[in-house]
Amino acid sequence: MKEKIIAAVESIRGEIVELSHKIHENPETGYQEFRASAWQKELLGKYGFEITAPFCGMETSYLASYASKKPGPSMAFLAEYDCLMGSHICGHNTIAGGSVGAGIALSRFVNETGGRVCVVGAPAEEGGGGKIKIVDEGGLEGIDYAMMMHPRFQTMIRRPPLMATAHVEVEYFGKTTHPSKYQSGINALTSLISLFNAVDAKRPSWPEKSTVLGVILEGGRAANVMPDYTKGLFDIRSTKKSEVLDMIEDFKRLAQAAADVTGARTEATVGLVYSDSHLNGTMADQLRVNLEALGETVVIGDPNEKTGASDIANVSEIVPTAHEYIFLVNASAHTEPFREAARSRRGDEVVALMAKAMAMTGYDILTDPILRDQIQKEFSASVA
Repeated sequence: MKEKIIAAVESIRGEIVELSHKIHENPETGYQEFRASAWQKELLGKYGFEITAPFCGMETSYLASYASKKPGPSMAFLAEYDCLMGSHICGHNTIAGGSVGAGIALSRFVNETGGRVCVVGAPAEEGGGGKIKIVDEGGLEGIDYAMMMHPRFQTMIRRPPLMATAHVEVEYFGKTTHPSKYQSGINALTSLISLFNAVDAKRPSWPEKSTVLGVILEGGRAANVMPDYTKGLFDIRSTKKSEVLDMIEDFKRLAQAAADVTGARTEATVGLVYSDSHLNGTMADQLRVNLEALGETVVIGDPNEKTGASDIANVSEIVPTAHEYIFLVNASAHTEPFREAARSRRGDEVVALMAKAMAMTGYDILTDPILRDQIQKEFSASVA
């Protein structure tokens, strides 16, 4: 059967590579991926998928579903397709091609396996948190397993957990005045600077691996005019979502105390909260089996590697999820060499390899109740 799945991907290879190329050549930032979304929906619709769009209140998100006539689990492949800073320096074009290809290939066998195959179009991974919105809107209800792959400088599974993080925007509203009447004003900049100092004083009491970093977005416009409005943006992160939530409450109190010093008014706006990840090792191990069968050399993630944050972590909180990596180029993401590689011959091969490995792993999960039981046990223990 695996040979048939490989053949199924090869039969659509030209179409999914073309999809990857078009997305790469027409970069669109988060929530503006109208062409990328349309091209994916068109291709999935051609192969019999039922399309729901817009999805979860987002114009560039979609749910493509292909249901079997037989009951069974539901497998979702997640597609990303937004660019960063005007180009695909993170290679999301290959992710879209790979996930769409995996969905189409596996759908050809779902009447035998039973269940349902889905492709979920997840916009704005680069800072927009599209998957968080999908989770919060209940868009993954009825999905039993989720999977995606990301290009990297090595083919790797079981990367250490992603950090939980949130952005908090803080504004201070004071009262401007001429320097000759300094005592009658309220200096909003003093409050913002006091907040930075308070964060530094509080830092030792927060969890050991946590960080709080901030920048001043607006601090005034002239040295001889007391600022009546200032704004800062802070990044709060830690190893657990619960720790970040506690830190946010601490941070709000610090922000208010800094306002009280001058008599300013403050507003703190909390953005989307990215969870720490609970990625499923059992699913990763099965993906490794199929990657190696396709000729890839797979390494295990370094447990001491420092990780960032991604909205895939919020998916992993509610459904067993695999988010593994495949070699694209010996360079870091978010660089020009990475962008060039995402449109290269190796980039095209990565699209096909992603589609094959994920479709093969999806087939294993849909047809093996023992594997599903192992996946579920690990998931239940990891999110308890």
